[in-house]
Amino acid sequence: MVRQRGYAICTQPRSGSNLLCQVLSSTDQLGYPLEYFNGPGRRALGLPDFPDAPELQIEAVLRLGATPNGVYAIKLFASQFAAFSRRLRWMDLLPNLHFVYLTRDDLLGQAISWARALQTEQYRSAQPAKRPAVYDADLIRAQLTAIVRERAQWEAFFARAEPKTDNRRDQAMPSRSEARGRDR
Repeated sequence: MVRQRGYAICTQPRSGSNLLCQVLSSTDQLGYPLEYFNGPGRRALGLPDFPDAPELQIEAVLRLGATPNGVYAIKLFASQFAAFSRRLRWMDLLPNLHFVYLTRDDLLGQAISWARALQTEQYRSAQPAKRPAVYDADLIRAQLTAIVRERAQWEAFFARAEPKTDNRRDQAMPSRSEARGRDR
C-alpha cells in the first residue's frame, strides 16, 4: 500500500494557481490539484457526477487528486475553506496534509484580471470569452476588496493553526529587455 500524503494550495482567484496546478499535474508525481470542494465547478469542467456531499468530496481528493505514488493535492480559496470547514473537519481526514500559500504581489492586476474573468466568463486562456470586457471601476474595487479579505482569512488561519506551510509568492517575470540586460 502506498503511503498517502498531500498538500493544499491555499490562494485567491487570479493568483496564477491554475497555471501552477497544471504544471504540478503534468508531472504525474505531485498530485492533481483542483478545487475539489467546488462541486458545481467540477461538474461544469468535465466531471458531471461530481458530488456535493463533503464526505464524498474528501474521497474524491484521495482518489482523483492522487498520483500513483500516493501524493494527493487540492486547491482552495478562503471562501471555500470557510464554508467546507463549517461542514466537516476535513483536515483531519486527509493524511499527512501540508499547505502551500500562494499569493500574487500585484493586487490591482489581480483584481483587474478577476473583474475581466467575471465579465467574460473566461477563466483560462483556452476558454473562449462569452462577452467582451469593459472597464468597470466598481467591479475592480469590489474584487480588490474580496482579494484583500481572502488574504486576511488565510493569514488568520495560518496564524491560528500554525500548519506545516510553504509560502510561495508570485514573482514577476523580467521583461525581455531586463532579461537581456542581465545576460550582458
